[in-house]
Amino acid sequence: MWASCCIFVSMETTDIQTEKHPLEPFLPEGARILMLGSFPPKRERWSMDFFYPNFINDMWRITGHIFFGDKEHFIAESTIGQQDGTSSSGAECNVQYTEPGNHITEQHGKLPKEQNSIQQADTTDGKCRKTSKKIKPNKFNKEKIVSFCTAKGIALYDTACEVRRLKDNASDKFLEVVQATDLTSLLAAIPECHAIVTTGQKATDVIVETFGCTEPPVGGMTEFTIPSPDEMDDAKNKTSGKRPVMTCNGLTNQDLSQYHTAGQNTRQRTIRFWRMPSSSRAYPLALEKKAEYYRTMYMHEGLLK
Repeated sequence: MWASCCIFVSMETTDIQTEKHPLEPFLPEGARILMLGSFPPKRERWSMDFFYPNFINDMWRITGHIFFGDKEHFIAESTIGQQDGTSSSGAECNVQYTEPGNHITEQHGKLPKEQNSIQQADTTDGKCRKTSKKIKPNKFNKEKIVSFCTAKGIALYDTACEVRRLKDNASDKFLEVVQATDLTSLLAAIPECHAIVTTGQKATDVIVETFGCTEPPVGGMTEFTIPSPDEMDDAKNKTSGKRPVMTCNGLTNQDLSQYHTAGQNTRQRTIRFWRMPSSSRAYPLALEKKAEYYRTMYMHEGLLK
C-alpha cells in the first residue's frame, strides 16, 4: 500500500474557505513525464474539464506550436451559417460579431459570445448571400488534448490538493497551500516516469521542499533520487504511525493501487526535474520563446525528435 495522494501541510485558522482539487490525476499507462502546475483557476474561468482549462492560458497553444506547428491545434472549432443562398433583403444579413469577450452587436441573429468575428457584407443587388464558415469558440478541445497526452505519455496533476485563495484570482502569489500532493504516490502509479516538469514557481517550491532537491533555472533541469514506494511507506509509518487513506479529491490508496503496474515498482528512481516558464500570459515572455524551452525538454525526454 502507498501513501495517500495528499499530505497535510498547514491548516491556519482563517475565515477564507479552502478549495479542494476538482480533478483526478491524469496518469496514462506508460507515462514518461509528470507535468505539475500549482492549482486550477476558479471554474468560472474554465473552458474545459481538464488541466490548464483557462482559455487565456497558453499551455495548449505552446504544445500545438511545438508538435504541430500550429498554436491553435488544440482549440475547438465549429461551423456556423447556411449553405450558399440569398436572403430576402440585405438588412436581414447585416450582422456583426466582435472578438471573444467583447460586446456583441446584431440586428438579426445571435451567436454565443465565445465565437470569433464574422461579418457578411451586402451584395450590390441589395441582397446578401450566406455561406458556411468555420469559427473558433473560446474553448479547448479536451478530447484531442487527452488523446495527445495519452499517446505521448504525459501525466498531469498539480502540487496542491487543497488551497486558500487569499485574493480573488488565480495568481500563485496569493495561493496558500493547505494540502500538498503526495508526489511519491503519484510517481509510484507511473513507474516508467523519470521526469517531473513544473510550470510555475509555487509548483517548483513544493518539489524542492518535498524532495530536498536543487531548484533548476527556468528552462533547465536537475536530478534527484526518490526511494522505492516500500521504503517511503516504512519511513512514513515510523514518523506518523498511521497514514490517511483518503485523498482530497476522493481517491483512496486502493484506487491508486489499481493504476497500471505501479505495485510492482520497488526500485529507487532517478528523476529529472525540469523548471519550465509559466504558460500564463502574466509571465513576461513571448509564446514562441516559451515554446523553445518546452521543445528542449520534450526532445531531451524523447517525446519529440
